[in-house]
Amino acid sequence: LGILACAATAAAIGWVLPLVYGPGFERIAVLVRTLAPAIVAVYLGYLFTQALVVLDLQRRYLAIAIAGLALNVACNAVLIPSLAGVGAAIATVATEVLVTVAAALSALRARPHAATGSDVPRDRELSHGAAAPTGVDP
Repeated sequence: LGILACAATAAAIGWVLPLVYGPGFERIAVLVRTLAPAIVAVYLGYLFTQALVVLDLQRRYLAIAIAGLALNVACNAVLIPSLAGVGAAIATVATEVLVTVAAALSALRARPHAATGSDVPRDRELSHGAAAPTGVDP
């Protein structure tokens, strides 16, 4: 669905912008076309970041989001002075791709063990069948 949305956006934006907003907005099409690949990353990123939440890996999600923020600020600082809006669009796409890839790798690494049938993520210190500490004495 994301690929279809990306392709449709990139293909139609040249005539949609002037139709919706009137003359003078045609030049914005290059920015939208530059941003279009981010649509795919956002679709997949939502899937994998929510998988991190389901896997109780919110801290990892936070670390990934902070890394994305740092990348975006750095890319904007470098690209905007020379490329203006296109630079900002490139920085956004790079950030979305980084966050999506990092979330996907983290979620896939922590997925349940297929061989044992265990639902304990690989990066947990619990052995199969062990109860998680609750902080409450029985």
